[in-house]
Amino acid sequence: MPRWIVTVLAGTYWRIFGHPQNGMDCFKWALASVPRRYEDVVLTTMAGLLYKSGSLEDALVLMKDALKVNDKDPDANFFMANLLSATGNFSGALHFYQQSLRMRPDFAPAKQFILVSS
Repeated sequence: MPRWIVTVLAGTYWRIFGHPQNGMDCFKWALASVPRRYEDVVLTTMAGLLYKSGSLEDALVLMKDALKVNDKDPDANFFMANLLSATGNFSGALHFYQQSLRMRPDFAPAKQFILVSS
């Protein structure tokens, strides 16, 4: 198993057990060695930790970078929509919810958010 995957798993462990700074350190180490085509995985994971820690703007920056690497992941688009919604950018959120549905038409959570926002 590649070292970057092990480091992401370690970071997830620390996040779950209440040590977000240790988790973020692991994610940063993973980002330093991950192949470019998988950077979105690490960036999205880091964005999730930042969001849960209350750093919404930093999470948005990382998600923008993650979507530059891979904009074809419906879950990443959905997370970006949720982040934008949390900032009050509902038109931007709607765009990403719709993107999620284009990629996965049966994506129920995205459908629910679109119905609520209509």
